[in-house]
Amino acid sequence: MPTFELFKLGLGDKPKPPSEVVPKVLAALQALNAAHDRAHERASEAVSRGFESMKFWLYGDDEHEPTKANVVALAEEVARTDFLEVLPARLPLLDFERRKDAAQVFGAVVRIRDGEDRCPGALFVQQHPSILETLFEGVVLASPILWDFFAQVEVANFEVASDAFSSFKDLLTRHKGAVAAFLSDSYAEFFDHFYGLLQSSNYVTRRQSLKLLGELLLDGINVRLMMRYVSDVRNLMLMMNLLKDSSRSIQFEAFHVFKVFVANPSKPQPIFKEEKAVIIKEISRLGRSDGGAGGGEDHQQQQQAEQQGQEQQQQQQQQQQQAEEQQRQAQQQLAGEQQPAAAGAYATDAGLPPQQLREKRPAGGDGGGSASGGSGGGSSGSGGGSSTGAPERADEAPAS
Repeated sequence: MPTFELFKLGLGDKPKPPSEVVPKVLAALQALNAAHDRAHERASEAVSRGFESMKFWLYGDDEHEPTKANVVALAEEVARTDFLEVLPARLPLLDFERRKDAAQVFGAVVRIRDGEDRCPGALFVQQHPSILETLFEGVVLASPILWDFFAQVEVANFEVASDAFSSFKDLLTRHKGAVAAFLSDSYAEFFDHFYGLLQSSNYVTRRQSLKLLGELLLDGINVRLMMRYVSDVRNLMLMMNLLKDSSRSIQFEAFHVFKVFVANPSKPQPIFKEEKAVIIKEISRLGRSDGGAGGGEDHQQQQQAEQQGQEQQQQQQQQQQQAEEQQRQAQQQLAGEQQPAAAGAYATDAGLPPQQLREKRPAGGDGGGSASGGSGGGSSGSGGGSSTGAPERADEAPAS
């Protein structure tokens, strides 16, 4: 059914202006409830009609084009209320179609610019960080998307795995309050997955996961999480095994996590006593220099293991260096073209050596062949003029 027909059915022949639509939709959103009773149904219908009205002002329909004035008026009216703060929180109470409408309206409002090139909706979100926290919690932590990252960080393609782990780390370190609540509620499931990353056959995955684990445990907001983690014997045994890893980098990261277990007043004493000799041996190895007693064959094996694990990272760095070198050479070449040698300035267009050009030079020119000094000065001036008139570099766009 066309949008304008909906207005005839629910909102009258003439669409309500943004100053009336936004408060009504806001009130209907606040009236939604989890009981899904008659009051909820009425509020849901009002939300649906309101979204259709807002979409009309934003996009128009087959017979009506949207205007800049109406679009900006809607964005400013939304920014004057707490509409953008209430909408994400009420999403779970909306049906699927209304959720799509909500996402469409929200996304459009935060992108609208007024006459002064400001975004009223985006500024409102910036001033209310709780909106992003609500979106973050609802879209990622409370959805199956999060668990997909545990598989993506171990794919064979290094670029995909690296980008996936970067996003995974941001999810667990940016909004710390929401993350702490999530890890408390989903502790068993999360660390069952994370346990697999710490035992990964991929060196990069093991090392990055260990570093991330250390950040999570040592963050002050995760004190309860830390106490719960270090009280688990399985986690202690895993860290002790990682202290024996062939890579010194893995040993180093594992040691930082292991210190948290040692500082735990409720640590499992029997395991510490049984493995005391092994622990002392591995910690002592961490303190050795590369040329000390830990050299020889063992040291070579450690170096080989680390080298194999870091090959992918080095390859990416080499590609970046090659790109920078190519850019540097291009800049040098451009600089050389803009500053030709004085003796060869006349050869820029014809491609002929300076001697042949002097022979072809017409009589009465800027100094004869004998006046090499004057000719050189004239060439320099000519070259300088040619350089000045050269076209701009491709990467320097003209000012608009």
